[in-house]
Amino acid sequence: MTTIHAITLAFGVVGFPAYFLTKRKSQVQSNDSQSKPQNWLEQLRLDRNPYQSLRFLAITTPPYKYEGIKEESVYGVVMDYPVKNGTATLATYVTGESSLYMSNGSGIINGERYESVRQASMELVKLASRHIDCSVPTTRYPAASAGFVRFYILTTEGVRTCWIRMGETHSENPGESLLFIEANKVIRSLQLTTALN
Repeated sequence: MTTIHAITLAFGVVGFPAYFLTKRKSQVQSNDSQSKPQNWLEQLRLDRNPYQSLRFLAITTPPYKYEGIKEESVYGVVMDYPVKNGTATLATYVTGESSLYMSNGSGIINGERYESVRQASMELVKLASRHIDCSVPTTRYPAASAGFVRFYILTTEGVRTCWIRMGETHSENPGESLLFIEANKVIRSLQLTTALN
């Protein structure tokens, strides 16, 4: 066998399969690049639902973020409540900051831009400070289970929690019921501002 025949045979045994594998790999990579999002923000939107992260940040926001708050005071209220096919979380703070996060990934943020939302949020935080005795300290933050509303009251001394069953009479849990009523005013204000825009 001549050298030419040996090279031709080697190319035929090794070269053609290698060529086709390389071609196939480049086609797959080309198809992948066409189906992938073009930027990191789009990738983030497609790959993950930010609800759990936003909810955790809402509950663990430190008091030093809010200048001028007093020692042993309430600076925020976070409420989890059931909605159709999931959970919603309302986050309100002493400054009037307010956001609503939905477990399906939607929500309303920066509600404090509107005076009605800002005032309702501050009223909820004030109300929570007057009914702090209805809550207990916690370092765990489970979401509300089906049929329950759970509050996380953020204080300079740590997070406190209380809960109420949906539909309970006001006389059984007056503090929690008042919190729920006031929180619903914030939610309505947030929804109205969204509807108006």
